[in-house]
Amino acid sequence: LAVSAEQPVAPAALPVDRPEASAAHPAVPEPPAPALPPAAPLPPVAPAAPVAESAPVPSYAAATEAYPVQATEPYPSSGIPAPLPAVELRFSFGETVVLGGVSPALKNIIMGRRPLLDAAAARSDPAATQLLPVPSPRQEISRTHCEVLVEAGGAFLRDCHSNNGTYLKHGDGPLRRIEPDHAVGLEDGDLVDMGDGASFTVHYRS
Repeated sequence: LAVSAEQPVAPAALPVDRPEASAAHPAVPEPPAPALPPAAPLPPVAPAAPVAESAPVPSYAAATEAYPVQATEPYPSSGIPAPLPAVELRFSFGETVVLGGVSPALKNIIMGRRPLLDAAAARSDPAATQLLPVPSPRQEISRTHCEVLVEAGGAFLRDCHSNNGTYLKHGDGPLRRIEPDHAVGLEDGDLVDMGDGASFTVHYRS
C-alpha cells in the first residue's frame, strides 16, 4: 500500500501585537509661544500749536484813511469864462426875461411882491441881478419869494424862505414844493408856480 507522506503543515503565524506608532513615539506637545514683550509706551503727543487768526481786512474807510487821496490841482484857467446857457422865463402876467447867453447882462432874477437884494440872496451879483415885482392881489406871494440863477451847468431855482412856498413841475409830473434855500435844476419846459395866479415857464434857447 502506498503510504502518503504527510506534508508538514507550517504552523499558523500567531498575531503579533505591534505597538502603535503613537505608543512608540508619543506626541510631544508644542511648546507655548514665547510671550511678546510689552509694547513700549508711545511718546506724549505735543499739543497742536494754536492757529493764528488771519488779520482782519481793513474796511474801505480805513483804507482811505491810511492812503489819503491827494487833491489834484485844477487846470489853469484860460481867463475866458465858460458861456452861460440862454434861458428865457415867460411869466403868466406878460413879462419875459432872458438870463445868460454868450455876453449875459443878467445872471439871475429875484421875484416877489417887493423883492430886495437882502440876506436871502446875498450870494447874488447885484450888477447882474434883476428884481422883478410880481402881482399878488391876495398877498399870497412873499416880498422876496424865489430866485432863478443861471450858471454854466444850467438854470437853477431857489426858494427864498417864502411863506407859501414855491412849486415846480417837471414835464408831465405833479407840482412839488421845493425846499427853501436849496437850488433845484430847471429843465426846458418846466413850470414854476409862486401862488396867487403867478407862474412862469422855462425855455432854453439854442
